[in-house]
Amino acid sequence: MQRVMRRGKKGAIELSIGTIVIVVLAMSMLILGIILVRNIFSGTEEAVTNIHKGVIAAIDQVFTKADAKLAVYPTRGKITLKQGSKDGGFAFSVRNIDVTQQKFTWTMAIDDSFNIKDKCPDLSVKEANSWLLVGDGSFTLPPGSMMEDPELVVLSIPDEAPPCVLKYRLDVKKGTQSYAYRSIIVTIQGK
Repeated sequence: MQRVMRRGKKGAIELSIGTIVIVVLAMSMLILGIILVRNIFSGTEEAVTNIHKGVIAAIDQVFTKADAKLAVYPTRGKITLKQGSKDGGFAFSVRNIDVTQQKFTWTMAIDDSFNIKDKCPDLSVKEANSWLLVGDGSFTLPPGSMMEDPELVVLSIPDEAPPCVLKYRLDVKKGTQSYAYRSIIVTIQGK
């Protein structure tokens, strides 16, 4: 009978050691997983910061011309987005070349001169404009200064959007007068 009791205690000890090993391995995997996720997110944040710095540097380069009032990035004014893209777009900045503080407003919409029915027969102007997450805004600039942070214009292209080329127009006004404008060509590609 004493032998049976010893085997029972030995089995209980083996079970406890096995449980401890599993718990230690599970905790190790959990810690490694947390470290991996933290590294991924910190790398993403760094990439976004670098992109932001690149956009500002490119816009600053456009403003080296004394008479430049509006800078767009990408500088070509052309962007390509795929069906289902939720966060594509461009950035722009404005410089106040006046000697007084000015309030500016901006709007973005399909260019009036663009014949959408010929270029994209399955699309209406209203629908194409609805893809703009933010289509207007305003800001005030001191004399001779430019925007600290560029304004982002983001488009959300639905999955069912027809592949075509659209011409949007970015208008910047000072009060009620036109200050600057730029055409933006958006190419919608299939998935």
